Amino acid sequence: MWYNLSTMNSGKISDAILKRSIVNLIHHGRPVCIDGADISDSFIACIQSGIDKDYGAEMAAVKAANNIAAAGGKVAGFLTSYMLPARSDYREIKLKSLTRRMLAACARLGGAATDAADKASGSAGRSAEIIGGDTYVSEGVNEPVVTVSCYGRRDCEAVDVSKCEPGMDIILTKWIGIGEAVRRMNNPEDCKRMQQRFPAGYLSSADDYSKWLSVRDEADICIDILCDNAYDGRLCMHDISGSGLEGALYTMSEECGHGYDADLAKVPVRQEFIEIAELLDYNIYSADATGSLMIVTDMTDALMKRFEEKGIQATVIGKITACNDKMLRRHDL
Repeated sequence: MWYNLSTMNSGKISDAILKRSIVNLIHHGRPVCIDGADISDSFIACIQSGIDKDYGAEMAAVKAANNIAAAGGKVAGFLTSYMLPARSDYREIKLKSLTRRMLAACARLGGAATDAADKASGSAGRSAEIIGGDTYVSEGVNEPVVTVSCYGRRDCEAVDVSKCEPGMDIILTKWIGIGEAVRRMNNPEDCKRMQQRFPAGYLSSADDYSKWLSVRDEADICIDILCDNAYDGRLCMHDISGSGLEGALYTMSEECGHGYDADLAKVPVRQEFIEIAELLDYNIYSADATGSLMIVTDMTDALMKRFEEKGIQATVIGKITACNDKMLRRHDL
């Protein structure tokens, strides 16, 4: 029997529902998750929130994990907090579905072992886990709001974006617009319009595209090179998910105090993402770019060679300049 959450008073949900629909679904395996985080110089954390519609809840976990990766860390675990609506149609079965979806999303975002203890315990390469959280019912929300706290550790710190210097290359991994495409494909109305416009089989499924949302693989390669004494250079990473390409370039420029010269013709983008943007009337260069990592470095050759070996799409789109001009060239204007 599934209970109607709106019959409860606002506040924390009952222990019975908490255990049945959340706690009993979570199975801990990694010692780092059971013992908790080591609060030290290597500890890093990030918080993201999302509404549970159009893949927003799962995207919060992705963005939090990508922030950890861009800071040079490896994800160790997640805390998830749910603010549920006191609606008559929001039943316990929906909470259980949300929990399962969040467990699956977080599991895909785990990385390699975070330290020697993980490796010794055989935890290397295991998925990341949800280790706890809070769940409330509130009349102040109409849709479930999910807050994800992601924590991790790093053994080698990436250079801060503020340390970018003129002459360094700007690299983008994969393609821009992945996050926006996944979000739109999870929106029923937008999905229906796409089905009416595009022939069957032209677009991959939202699940297929969502596999590209994590930047863990390319971030791991960056850290491997940065920590390798055989290479002498600098490397900065910037997660561009929230602000899109245009916003990310502007933020990076403001933080380092230098300008940039980038070419839109070199920006990697898939044809189907362009057509989705045209159909739904949004600017792909300012849309959600979750899945693409911006890297600024003077070790371009070594990095691009490693990306090619691992089959990761990466493109040099411009350079940091000594002046403060922010140049994003558009050849069609």
